[in-house]
Amino acid sequence: MDSASTTAGEVAPSERGQRWVMLAGLWLAYTSFGLVSGGIPPLVGRVSSDLNLSRSAMGSVMGAWPLVYIAVSVPAGALIDRFGLRRSLAVGIILRTYEQIQKEQAMEMHPMLRQFFGAE
Repeated sequence: MDSASTTAGEVAPSERGQRWVMLAGLWLAYTSFGLVSGGIPPLVGRVSSDLNLSRSAMGSVMGAWPLVYIAVSVPAGALIDRFGLRRSLAVGIILRTYEQIQKEQAMEMHPMLRQFFGAE
């Protein structure tokens, strides 16, 4: 083994910067998701009264969205194994960006969505 090669636990200096960039990108993507998810609670009262839901029923509705992540985790893991982490993350970030753009366009069409996202 020559001195230029690295051992299993070491990271080449050229890869260190890439890891920080990847971490920053993931942090920004997850932060944007958290900010969007944090906009839901202000509408709970209005939605539950419009749909005539009790507090427990509304809690069940609000708590159900993580079940999608549980159901999708195994197929998503298989796709990540097949296509690689970088490509999968890039596709995921692009899809989330597309979703945010669609939400922005929907706000122009529906007054309740405008209020939900704080546009009024």
